[in-house]
Amino acid sequence: MRISRRKFVKWITASGIALSLSRLALAEESEFVARETLPGRQRWNPAATGAGRIDGVAKVTGAKLYAADFRAADMPGWPAKTSHAMLIRAADATHVYNGLDLSRLSGALKPAVVVTAADLARTGMRVPEFYAGDLLCPVGKTPLYLGQPVALLIFEDFDAFDQARLALRDAAVVKFGPETGPVKMPNYGQFRFTRV
Repeated sequence: MRISRRKFVKWITASGIALSLSRLALAEESEFVARETLPGRQRWNPAATGAGRIDGVAKVTGAKLYAADFRAADMPGWPAKTSHAMLIRAADATHVYNGLDLSRLSGALKPAVVVTAADLARTGMRVPEFYAGDLLCPVGKTPLYLGQPVALLIFEDFDAFDQARLALRDAAVVKFGPETGPVKMPNYGQFRFTRV
């Protein structure tokens, strides 16, 4: 009887013993170009037989690269500094949105830029027609849905962003006015297809 690696690991773990194997890392990191993120369809790859995912091994071994793995300083021709953005969302869709209270952010924690619906309107930015509603909820309107973005806070460095994120975690940053109930809108459906 031949068992799969998955069953073997389940049996070993169920017996109370866990086995871990890993290679020693090289002393010098290879260049980004030399890294292989997707191993392709090889004999040992479960994707070759149609079972599993092609990027599964890369994810499990930590070799897969995600967008969060890249910083501007790592990219050739990009500026050395990376700004970080925090999207503030409405936690209530039944009251009028009255604005933001960023008083908890003082000194170095203040965002460099606060983008609101008024800023988008002033610059003439509009969402495509197929998108129903406002991109950011304007002051004086009830959010169209729970979690609708109300502002975008942009920070110059990660430390300020991270500390501000912690400071705003449980705070009532978004201020609401009188109750209006949920916004009644016609049913929305949109289908867009892209051919490649």
